[in-house]
Amino acid sequence: MSNVVDWQILHHKGFVPAFISSIRYAPIHSEHRRWRQIARHIANGVGPRKGVWAVLGENDPIIIVDEFIQDASAALGKENVKAKVVKGAGHELVIDRADEIVSVVEEMHR
Repeated sequence: MSNVVDWQILHHKGFVPAFISSIRYAPIHSEHRRWRQIARHIANGVGPRKGVWAVLGENDPIIIVDEFIQDASAALGKENVKAKVVKGAGHELVIDRADEIVSVVEEMHR
């Protein structure tokens, strides 16, 4: 994964500005209001969502498992958050461990 990022930085002059823009303007930070709205929808049976599933990498240096679970539980309600931690996985788990992601998705639909 890091090789791909290195390649993009070397060959696409717009990559860094686009990445910075996505961090600056994407709904990543301070979204508790939206998360609480999702919790209200779950509680009121609005839509098919019955909870929020997160698949997290045990060794992810960007999305820290304990911090994510704490924040998500505070905003959504502990009963509405289900987390699967993939042992030994990092931030690239959707690329490196796709089979385990598929297993979680299958489990969600049982």
